[in-house]
Amino acid sequence: MIKFSFSLRNPFTQLFKSKVLVNTLVTEYKSLEIEYNRNSEIIGWWLNWSTRQSHAGISFGFSFLSFGIYIALEDIRHWNYDNNCWGKHEDETEGC
Repeated sequence: MIKFSFSLRNPFTQLFKSKVLVNTLVTEYKSLEIEYNRNSEIIGWWLNWSTRQSHAGISFGFSFLSFGIYIALEDIRHWNYDNNCWGKHEDETEGC
Protein backbone atom coordinates (compact mmCIF):
# COMPACT_ATOMS: atom_id res chain seq x y z
CA MET A 1 0.00 0.00 0.00
CA ILE A 2 1.16 3.50 -0.82
CA LYS A 3 -0.44 6.32 1.14
CA PHE A 4 0.12 10.08 0.98
CA SER A 5 -1.90 12.53 3.07
CA PHE A 6 -1.95 16.00 4.56
CA SER A 7 -4.63 17.68 6.66
CA LEU A 8 -5.18 20.71 8.81
CA ARG A 9 -8.26 20.22 10.97
CA ASN A 10 -10.44 22.48 13.07
CA PRO A 11 -9.98 21.15 16.64
CA PHE A 12 -13.25 22.68 17.85
CA THR A 13 -15.62 20.61 15.73
CA GLN A 14 -16.26 16.94 14.90
CA LEU A 15 -18.34 17.58 11.78
CA PHE A 16 -18.86 14.76 9.29
CA LYS A 17 -21.82 14.47 6.90
CA SER A 18 -21.65 12.35 3.77
CA LYS A 19 -23.63 12.12 0.54
CA VAL A 20 -22.75 9.55 -2.12
CA LEU A 21 -23.08 10.98 -5.60
CA VAL A 22 -22.09 7.90 -7.63
CA ASN A 23 -21.62 4.28 -6.63
CA THR A 24 -21.57 1.92 -9.60
CA LEU A 25 -19.84 -1.13 -11.02
CA VAL A 26 -17.44 -0.27 -13.83
CA THR A 27 -16.48 -3.88 -14.59
CA GLU A 28 -17.44 -7.19 -13.02
CA TYR A 29 -15.17 -6.60 -10.01
CA LYS A 30 -14.33 -2.86 -10.08
CA SER A 31 -16.48 -0.26 -8.35
CA LEU A 32 -16.40 3.52 -8.83
CA GLU A 33 -17.52 5.71 -5.94
CA ILE A 34 -17.70 9.50 -5.86
CA GLU A 35 -18.73 11.05 -2.57
CA TYR A 36 -19.29 14.60 -1.41
CA ASN A 37 -18.92 15.34 2.31
CA ARG A 38 -18.71 18.02 4.97
CA ASN A 39 -15.96 17.49 7.53
CA SER A 40 -13.78 19.29 10.07
CA GLU A 41 -10.79 19.79 7.77
CA ILE A 42 -9.68 23.31 6.90
CA ILE A 43 -7.56 21.91 4.10
CA GLY A 44 -6.53 18.36 3.32
CA TRP A 45 -5.76 15.81 0.64
CA TRP A 46 -4.87 12.14 0.49
CA LEU A 47 -4.06 9.44 -2.03
CA ASN A 48 -4.14 5.69 -1.39
CA TRP A 49 -3.07 2.92 -3.75
CA SER A 50 -3.20 -0.73 -2.71
CA THR A 51 -2.89 -4.20 -4.24
CA ARG A 52 -3.34 -7.70 -2.87
CA GLN A 53 -5.68 -6.76 -0.06
CA SER A 54 -9.44 -6.56 0.39
CA HIS A 55 -10.99 -3.78 -1.71
CA ALA A 56 -7.65 -2.97 -3.37
CA GLY A 57 -7.50 -0.05 -5.75
CA ILE A 58 -6.88 3.66 -5.87
CA SER A 59 -8.64 6.42 -3.95
CA PHE A 60 -8.20 10.17 -3.75
CA GLY A 61 -9.71 12.81 -1.50
CA PHE A 62 -9.53 16.58 -1.18
CA SER A 63 -11.02 18.97 1.40
CA PHE A 64 -11.14 22.74 1.54
CA LEU A 65 -12.95 24.82 4.19
CA SER A 66 -14.96 21.78 5.40
CA PHE A 67 -16.15 20.73 1.91
CA GLY A 68 -14.67 17.50 0.60
CA ILE A 69 -14.74 15.17 -2.37
CA TYR A 70 -13.72 11.50 -2.36
CA ILE A 71 -13.15 9.38 -5.48
CA ALA A 72 -12.35 5.67 -5.40
CA LEU A 73 -11.89 2.91 -7.98
CA GLU A 74 -11.69 -0.28 -5.94
CA ASP A 75 -12.06 -4.04 -6.27
CA ILE A 76 -15.22 -5.37 -4.62
CA ARG A 77 -13.63 -8.73 -3.73
CA HIS A 78 -11.80 -9.72 -0.56
CA TRP A 79 -8.21 -10.94 -0.57
CA ASN A 80 -7.59 -14.49 0.68
CA TYR A 81 -4.29 -14.24 2.59
CA ASP A 82 -4.08 -18.01 3.16
CA ASN A 83 -4.15 -18.87 -0.57
CA ASN A 84 -2.70 -15.55 -1.79
CA CYS A 85 -5.53 -14.89 -4.26
CA TRP A 86 -8.90 -13.19 -4.56
CA GLY A 87 -11.63 -14.87 -2.54
CA LYS A 88 -14.80 -16.31 -3.98
CA HIS A 89 -18.27 -14.83 -3.63
CA GLU A 90 -20.41 -15.95 -0.69
CA ASP A 91 -22.55 -18.24 -2.88
CA GLU A 92 -19.55 -20.14 -4.31
CA THR A 93 -17.41 -22.79 -2.70
CA GLU A 94 -14.32 -21.69 -0.80
CA GLY A 95 -10.87 -21.54 -2.35
CA CYS A 96 -9.39 -19.60 -5.27
